[in-house]
Formats: sequence, C-alpha cells, structure tokens
Amino acid sequence: MREDWTPCRFIDYREFLEEEDIVVRFGLLFDEFGSTQQFLESQGFMGGGYTWHGIVESMIRKKDAALHAELHYDPEGSMFCVRSSNQNALRTVLDCIRAALADSEVLQGAIDSADPSLIE
Repeated sequence: MREDWTPCRFIDYREFLEEEDIVVRFGLLFDEFGSTQQFLESQGFMGGGYTWHGIVESMIRKKDAALHAELHYDPEGSMFCVRSSNQNALRTVLDCIRAALADSEVLQGAIDSADPSLIE
C-alpha cells in the first residue's frame, strides 16, 4: 500500500536518476493552491509556491527548528517544492501544509510569523 501524501506529491529521485547523481533523495511537491488562493491574494500575497515557502518555513521553525537544516526549499511561482534525504522531515512539511489548509487560524498564524523575505 502506498502512503498518502495528499495534497502533495512525493518524489523518490531514485526512480528518475542514477544513484551517483542524487544529492537529495526525496522531494515533496505542492501545487494545489486553489482552496487558499483567494484568501492569500486578499492578504496581498501571490498565493503560489513562494507564498507557501514562507508559510511552511514559519511553521517548521515553530514545530521543529532542527528540521530546517534538513530541508532544501525550491519554490516556484506555480509550485512549492522541498527536498530532503530525510523522509520524516518531509512528512512534517506535509503535516504543516495539511494543517494550514484545514484551519484558517493556523494559516494566518503562519503568515503572521513568516519571514518577510521569504513570503510573497
């Protein structure tokens, strides 16, 4: 049985690259912004991958700051991507995304404490 990573997609780079080409083993991709897009835009943000970078980084900093060193963020306008060799670190990111999507107060709290240089 495959693990449920919804609303994200989990990537194991071994499926696409030769072992010697892999720097970071796993990736997590999130691009289902629709449910929050209007709210984030009303707050003055673009609502895409760069916005979610700020949101997730804020939540990780509060939840388990030590994970920051294990996460490699690679946002784009149309998607949020984070990579790590630690699959459990990506599960924590997934939990943060799910929590922010499920509860507008959690989302607002993350926005309020986000690093202004990361969130747009």
